[in-house]
Amino acid sequence: AEGSLDNLLQDLGISARGDEAFMPHYEAPRQIGELAEYPFTLNTYKLMAHAEGRGANSPWLQEKIGLHIKRQWKMWVEINPEIAAQLSIEDGDWVWVESPNQQRIKLQAALYAGTRPDTVNIPFEQGHRAYGRWAEGRGENPNWLVSNENDELSGIAAWSATRVKVYKA
Repeated sequence: AEGSLDNLLQDLGISARGDEAFMPHYEAPRQIGELAEYPFTLNTYKLMAHAEGRGANSPWLQEKIGLHIKRQWKMWVEINPEIAAQLSIEDGDWVWVESPNQQRIKLQAALYAGTRPDTVNIPFEQGHRAYGRWAEGRGENPNWLVSNENDELSGIAAWSATRVKVYKA
C-alpha cells in the first residue's frame, strides 16, 4: 500500500513523502521552458482599477491603469531594473516577451524595483479584440503566452508554470 501511495504522489508531481505529503508544505512549481533559454517566470496579474479587464472600455479607468509605474492607456511588462540593465533594456523600450509555446507579444518595458529578478509581470487589463472603442485593439493579451498546464492535484490552471524570455524589439 505504501508503494502505491508513493506512485500516486509521484504521478501527481508531489515530492513530499510520508506524513509531510498530507500536511501543508512547499512544492516547487512545475515550469514550462528551460531555464537557460527562458530565464523568467511569467506573472500575469489583475489591476485593482480594472477588475479582470472589465474596466478596459472606461476612459476614466484607462487614466488610472498603471499608477504604480506611471503608465496610462497602454500595456507594459514590468522588469527588475538591475536585470533590465544586464539586458541593455531601458524604461520605455519596446521588447518582445516570448514563451516556449512559440508565442510572443510586443510591449513597453517598465522598470519596477518591486519586480523579482527572476520574474516579469504583465497585467491582464488590455489586449481586447473587441469590447468597445476604448478597449479594442489596445495592447496585447498576456494569456497568449501562458502554457496550457494544470496543477495535477487540484486540476486548476497552473498560472505560474510558464517561463519566458525578454529581448529588445
